[in-house]
Amino acid sequence: MAPSLAWNHSPRTSRLHRTTKLDKVGPAGVLWQKEQNRWPQFAIRHPINGEPASAGNGAQVSFQCSSRDAVDEAWRAALHHGGSDEGAPGDRLVYDEDFYAAYVRDPEGNKLCFLFCREFGTGHRGHRL
Repeated sequence: MAPSLAWNHSPRTSRLHRTTKLDKVGPAGVLWQKEQNRWPQFAIRHPINGEPASAGNGAQVSFQCSSRDAVDEAWRAALHHGGSDEGAPGDRLVYDEDFYAAYVRDPEGNKLCFLFCREFGTGHRGHRL
């Protein structure tokens, strides 16, 4: 199952909506994935069930970053574009000694994580920011 974020039309999301033009891409919304691969996917769309969109409780989408600087940059960009701080970039020793992350919520309340671990540079097959 692909992680998805959804949003309702509101003044706080109007800039995002204009940028992605969801009204012109069909029921699947906007989908990002590596060319020639089905998975992983990242999708933003209107809820398929027709109900209002809401943030998941206990759910988050994490993005693998190529460096600590990339984590910092992604976090700053998210805040610049209307996100709210849920945890500034830093080491998260509670998870692992090699876990550098930052957390934000998008304008609809979805939680996002930007993460770097040294193992990402040693053959890990994920997709990086």
